[in-house]
Amino acid sequence: MVSAYKQTSGQFDSKTDIVSVGFRQVGTDLIYIGDSKFSTNNIPVSLNGDGVLSINNLSNQYELANISKETMYLKTPFIVDLDTNSYFSNQTVRLVIQYLGDKKADSVS
Repeated sequence: MVSAYKQTSGQFDSKTDIVSVGFRQVGTDLIYIGDSKFSTNNIPVSLNGDGVLSINNLSNQYELANISKETMYLKTPFIVDLDTNSYFSNQTVRLVIQYLGDKKADSVS
């Protein structure tokens, strides 16, 4: 989950006013999880991507990346404007990974 926006001129352009993120293998265009939305008038949108990733090589690296052609900006309220000091209440990016593997297969060398 990401809260992001793209700075716009005020005139909506469906070809450029897009924010998009993807969880991918580093150095590739292998997007496993992603989401895209139009961002208008510099207003943040919430991107929520769901998917399943099967890792067959533990040496591969993965990243959450901006996959739109334009610069995007992450946005959440300022922590000082909340009645808490916990950054868990104000996350800019939230990535949850749940392991679904077989415990027996993990112990095989």
